[in-house]
Amino acid sequence: MTAALAIVGNVRRNTARANGPEETRRRAAAHGVTPLLNSCRMDDADRADGSPARVSDLAKDALYFRYHLVEFVTEHLIDLSQTFAGDLQQVLVLAIIGQVHVNQVLQSGNNHGKTTQSISASRIADITCIPRQTVRRKLETLEKRGWIEQDDQRSWHIVVREGRAAAQSDLAHLDARGILRGNRLAAAYKAKEDPGPLNASPNGESGEALERLREPYRAMNAAPVKTAERD
Repeated sequence: MTAALAIVGNVRRNTARANGPEETRRRAAAHGVTPLLNSCRMDDADRADGSPARVSDLAKDALYFRYHLVEFVTEHLIDLSQTFAGDLQQVLVLAIIGQVHVNQVLQSGNNHGKTTQSISASRIADITCIPRQTVRRKLETLEKRGWIEQDDQRSWHIVVREGRAAAQSDLAHLDARGILRGNRLAAAYKAKEDPGPLNASPNGESGEALERLREPYRAMNAAPVKTAERD
């Protein structure tokens, strides 16, 4: 019995190594999705990246940066949750496939043709740590909406209509609000690092340029939200 348990333990450890963070990062990078997520499987090196010692140099302004980052994340998550009827797993699956498309566009400079890069359901499950059966359900839902399609190798890619991703066209208001939020976050960070160009006050409050970025954001935030049903 002890020998059998030892064998099982070795198999599990070997499997964990084979599917660990480094292997997951390699798989993700092969599909151009490294900027999105590395993996939900964290090793000691991953945990060290976010350790207090690692961010000690930013401790002085940590509260300022944390506030604006959390503001961006929470507002965007709320917007996504409302748009996708609370189904944030569907958002993750679409985002992963979208990153593959964007990576191709950035490399080729061509946004007018059908994407030639795709990603399989199993790879999406590996990257997001969402169960594969759940990933397949989300893929079916996204396919019904006309945002993704499957190729001959049974991998998935973004549907492009008239030189633009179909999902981007259908979610134009959400996309615009996201871009404005991103600009607002970037401006807030820039104001702290280099306050001169943004006329920021010494205590880190937003300057005139940052406030100008907030105005169109407020207008877009008042736009109707197109809600997708949860599968």
